[in-house]
This record gives sequence, structure tokens and C-alpha cells, in this order.
Amino acid sequence: MMLHRGVFFLAGLAACLLSGNAIAAAPEVVLDPTGDLQAAPHGGGNAYAPEIFIEDGVYRMWYGAQGRDGHDRILLAESPDSLVWEPKGVVVDHGDANHVNDPSVVKVGDTFFMYFTRAPVDIRDEIALVTSTDGRTWQ
Repeated sequence: MMLHRGVFFLAGLAACLLSGNAIAAAPEVVLDPTGDLQAAPHGGGNAYAPEIFIEDGVYRMWYGAQGRDGHDRILLAESPDSLVWEPKGVVVDHGDANHVNDPSVVKVGDTFFMYFTRAPVDIRDEIALVTSTDGRTWQ
């Protein structure tokens, strides 16, 4: 069984609409960006663009984060319940590329396909593709 972030968004939106409640409080933080690869140049933490995938009772979240060097990378975190996440580290990085971010993951058969944005220099993004058999090591 697999679910993608759109399902979580729609389920959350439906719950808000059906209950008649607006989101008044700040949402609960499930992943606090720490460490040099997620600290951003300002040092306060910077993580965004999550992609959620569930398979065999394990939630995986690939997400973008900006390191202290100002470059974006794609990281992975895993969870048994979608509430408590364990960071697993960087899974996609393109060396000196300015921007590697916005992961979108699908699985076909035994292969994961991750489409993401990449800007080798400056801010001119292009869409790139990597594949994986385990969701952690990408080619």
C-alpha cells in the first residue's frame, strides 16, 4: 500500500472542512531541522517540500533542506507512525549544484523513481530523475 502527500493533504483538508474548524494554532513540528546540512546560512534551520510514502508500515519522508553552505539537498527521514521521525541523512546531492530539491517519488514494481528540481548554477531549475531499489541509495 502506498500513499502520497496529496492524500494526506486532502484528508487533512476534509477533516477541517467537515468539522467546521479553522486551523487556529501553529501545526505541530514533526521534524526539526538541525545540523549543518539543514541549518541554512542563517543557522536557524531550513527544511521544506516533503514527499511522504508509506509501504509495509514504514513512512518515508524525502524533503529538501538548505545547508550552511547555501546549497539545497534532498534528505530522508523514516517513521513508524508519521508522528516521530528519524532523520537518515542526505540521499540526493549534486556536489556544487545550487539547488537540489522538491522531491516527488513514485514506485513502479521494485523501482522507486524520484523526480526533483535541480539548478546547477544560479536559480535556473530543471527537472531531473534518479532511481532506487531501496529508497535510500539513488542512481
